[in-house]
Amino acid sequence: MFIVVVRHQVKPGMLDKAYARIDGNGDRMAQVPGFLFRHRMVAKTDPLLISTVTAWTEEAAFEVWQKIKAGLPDTGESPYVKVETERHYVQHSHDR
Repeated sequence: MFIVVVRHQVKPGMLDKAYARIDGNGDRMAQVPGFLFRHRMVAKTDPLLISTVTAWTEEAAFEVWQKIKAGLPDTGESPYVKVETERHYVQHSHDR
């Protein structure tokens, strides 16, 4: 399994646009073969920090999504100050 964790630091006053963009992308991801799940989380101490955890059967499935996302139309000003992405392979204790 391949996991992607993304931290979105939202610009003040753009929280609704950030939610719409994150949730819209989640809906589009769900149509990509190999997509497993996506969870959206809000930091307990900072409502402008939204994180997502997305799971894919393999990294290649995520790369298909990346190509689809790159071809989406520009939706105007980004609602984010900063976006940080981490890519992880799930490793079980018996895999070491």
